[in-house]
Amino acid sequence: RMSDDGTKILVPLSGRLFVLAPADGSVRELVSRAGAPLDARFSPDAGKVSAVRDGDLWVIDVRSGKERKLTRSDGTVRYGESEFVAQEEMSRHRGYWWAPDGTRLIVQSTDNSALETMHIADATRPERAPRTWPYPRPGKANATVRLGLVDFSDGKWTPIRWDRERYEYVAKVDWPARGRPTVLLQNREQTEQTLFAISTEDGTTTALLTETDDAWVEIDENMPRWLDDGSGFFWTTERNGGRELEIRDADGSLRQRVTPPEMGYRGFVRHDPATRRVWVEAGSDPTQVHLFRVPLGEGRPERISREPGEHSMTPAPPGPILVRRRTTDQGSTVTLWNEDRPLDASLRSAAEAEPPPPSVEFTKTGGEPDLHAVLVRPRDFDAGRRYPVIVHVYGGPTSTMVRRDPRRYWLAQWIADHGYVVVSIDGRGTPHRGRDWHRAVKYDLISLPLADQVRGL
Repeated sequence: RMSDDGTKILVPLSGRLFVLAPADGSVRELVSRAGAPLDARFSPDAGKVSAVRDGDLWVIDVRSGKERKLTRSDGTVRYGESEFVAQEEMSRHRGYWWAPDGTRLIVQSTDNSALETMHIADATRPERAPRTWPYPRPGKANATVRLGLVDFSDGKWTPIRWDRERYEYVAKVDWPARGRPTVLLQNREQTEQTLFAISTEDGTTTALLTETDDAWVEIDENMPRWLDDGSGFFWTTERNGGRELEIRDADGSLRQRVTPPEMGYRGFVRHDPATRRVWVEAGSDPTQVHLFRVPLGEGRPERISREPGEHSMTPAPPGPILVRRRTTDQGSTVTLWNEDRPLDASLRSAAEAEPPPPSVEFTKTGGEPDLHAVLVRPRDFDAGRRYPVIVHVYGGPTSTMVRRDPRRYWLAQWIADHGYVVVSIDGRGTPHRGRDWHRAVKYDLISLPLADQVRGL
């Protein structure tokens, strides 16, 4: 992990922490008397490194090596770690967040005492006692999650308060450089989520906006994304039938809709305040992702990528450079862009050369509704011969299998080359075809998806 100013790189290795300075190549180990570090991060000024060790949050000074313990776990309550549900189901792997000025942190406390204890034995070592874990089975008790503001100077804990009976899940926490810290909370049924602003004075929370859905509310872990001046934030919603990007004022009120639902918004790339444009990843075809420039004033979205495939772009802060990855049927390339134009430069991969592209065919099944499908045939396919068919599905079904990325089909190609045809079909319940299509599997993950597989085959 690189520091915000780009002067240091933090390298966890075998339970130890090292700080590398790229300028001179020097390496320094941060020695701790506590346990192995989890989720180690630089402070905003890169002068300190924080990490969770044995259920507590520790901070070590990079220059002096002096370390401090900011929390006091008691064996039941742990600090600075996200709980199982957040990690596994919400893609939240953080349990603490630095203030931009480095004077305070928001820290999670987790009490697993109400959870059931699961026992997992090692069948190869029957003489050993089973290992135990607290685990939140569906319908049973969840961990008790709290958040607090911790003062770095004296360790004072100020509780962050909300209605925990109504909102059991902490989906996301943000502390932007400008703008108020926020927490995104969900109810247990995940049919309602509210974004709250946190008072850094007393830990009280103020609701900014609420999203509801009769089936479930999908979390966008990349939102909110605050504007540089702190006057508002980007937000995404599916309230109009499909994922769309919008701008909200700092109080949560709607300022502007940026992309329409039919555009098929997938991800946020960057906002350029100087040109008043936003770069996004989007696509109405669920098998493809394309790059768009969207004006915040007058004008229509401009599609940048042309070739069928999956296209993505990552900004390289703090400058104007963007790294673009283009994945088509011919393979994958990585190039550099400066603002909105390509540079005459590409990034070569140090990995071993990719195998030849698989022999794939993308098609639709026809009928109502039509289904996207992909077929992978043997490279020496004989049209006069009958082949057994293997249907490759994801047991969800809330994940797409049909994507214009040849790297996803190397295993399928290897199987096909042994005398099979491998088929994948995206039926109802898969994402990127609108809210109703995705949520058609509410309470029943098998009936409609299985019917679609049978009809598509």
